[in-house]
Amino acid sequence: MKKIFYGLILLFGLFLVSCKDSKESYKDKGYTSTVQFDFNGGILTNAVTDITNSIKYAFEPNSYICDPTELPNCVLKKQGFDFLGWYKDADLTEPWDFKKDKITEDIVLYAKWGTKIVYSYTLAYVDEAGTEQSLYTYTVEAKDTFSDFLSKANTREGYTAYGFFKDKNLTSPWDVAFQHPGGEESLDVKVYVRYIKGTYTLVSTLEELNSATGSIYLLNDINCNGQALKFAREFSGTLEGNGHTISNFTIEAQNRAILRYSIFSSLLDGASIQNVTFDGATILLPTKTVRELSIAGLAGEASGNVTISNVEVKNSKVIIPEGLSLSSGGTLTIKIDQPVYIFDEEKLIVKNFKSNYEVIDQRG
Repeated sequence: MKKIFYGLILLFGLFLVSCKDSKESYKDKGYTSTVQFDFNGGILTNAVTDITNSIKYAFEPNSYICDPTELPNCVLKKQGFDFLGWYKDADLTEPWDFKKDKITEDIVLYAKWGTKIVYSYTLAYVDEAGTEQSLYTYTVEAKDTFSDFLSKANTREGYTAYGFFKDKNLTSPWDVAFQHPGGEESLDVKVYVRYIKGTYTLVSTLEELNSATGSIYLLNDINCNGQALKFAREFSGTLEGNGHTISNFTIEAQNRAILRYSIFSSLLDGASIQNVTFDGATILLPTKTVRELSIAGLAGEASGNVTISNVEVKNSKVIIPEGLSLSSGGTLTIKIDQPVYIFDEEKLIVKNFKSNYEVIDQRG
């Protein structure tokens, strides 16, 4: 069969060359039967050009013919349709069998098209007005699983994607093992995205918390197991605790002559700490001589517009080490019941703040 196929390719090449010669030249070579392939609205694309409507080839009588769509770099296409084969009649009832049928006279073969079957997943969400919106449609194969990796889900401006669901009411979490069922008809499977208003880094571990930039949204409680909490030295974003707890962590104060400190050293303009509990914090003061050291319940200082809302610090302690000393005229001030030590009263908003520290002075 391969020999016939290559031979037919050669015949096609001879026919194309013959177009430059007299009209009868290909007949002189014995190729006296022609096949016109009617594209039925399709386009045949090859490496050189696009051919519309139809194409005609010459063959030797009583020979097999070749499907032009099987030639190298040739594709027959029609927008929105799949090519289903060649037929002997315009009504598309009798298919041509390239392995059995031979050409005996000049014929026309007609392309048959069927509506293109497309399998897909569509990312969708329901906006504040209750209207379903589509974000992106992924074209897939049957049995493909859904995989977004937030690449398209996080393109909704001003929102952060937070989970995928089977239903628009966001009651049934998406099954990551689900495979597209495919079938004989096009099928689009909806995947609904839950959003948080605002642009956040979603955090569920200490490593993610310490490496996070910008605003942070806690997905669960985080037990630091005595490790350092590093993200909170200077903070200008929003920490949305979502009702969760950050527990059992240490804060090591930096060695500076003037030091204002707590869980956060500085809350910068625009910072917001809300709906979070800090449990079991240990603040370690430096073992050196300082001129001024001030400790408050949540932050050493706040600059600009800062909001603290529904925040509790409990079961925590401040350790003043034996090696800490004050320079002549130096001061050590601890106001753990106060959320921030230095702030602008007109710009700091505090709603429901509680703190509970034990002060351990090891200086004797």
